[in-house]
Amino acid sequence: MVKKMLIIFSVCLNIGFIIIAGFTLLQHKGFEDKKRHPGMKHIQFFEQLNLNAADKVMIDSLVRLYLNEMDALSSQVHQEKMALFKSLEQKGDIDEKTVNELLAKIQKYEMEREALKVRHLKKIKGSLSDEQAASFFQKLIKHKNMHHTKMINRNKQP
Repeated sequence: MVKKMLIIFSVCLNIGFIIIAGFTLLQHKGFEDKKRHPGMKHIQFFEQLNLNAADKVMIDSLVRLYLNEMDALSSQVHQEKMALFKSLEQKGDIDEKTVNELLAKIQKYEMEREALKVRHLKKIKGSLSDEQAASFFQKLIKHKNMHHTKMINRNKQP
């Protein structure tokens, strides 16, 4: 009877360990966890660079920080655009001064987003070897060109 209880207890401990290990693994997937943020789709470019574990963690951290900062700026752009649309929605004459002020704010945040992208890409480049950086930027350029071509072609369809 004691033997059976020890075996059952041992099995329960092993099952508990497997559950905890599985949960921990899911929480720390790194590159494989692309579904957490839409911007993580570009992680595929890094996956092909044969990064060591430390570099993967560093790149993952840089990307997540960048995406958080980009989200904050995107929220600002959205808020200003909503204010612009509400201003245009008003009955009567359009207040050009308000429209121009809102356009200036939108432009400011858009410029900050572009500057953030450049700073981020500089950090990425500085974190990679010359060969890895070249490969990364080749893939990024190819992706951006394909995206642009799709967008242009989509707009040409009747």
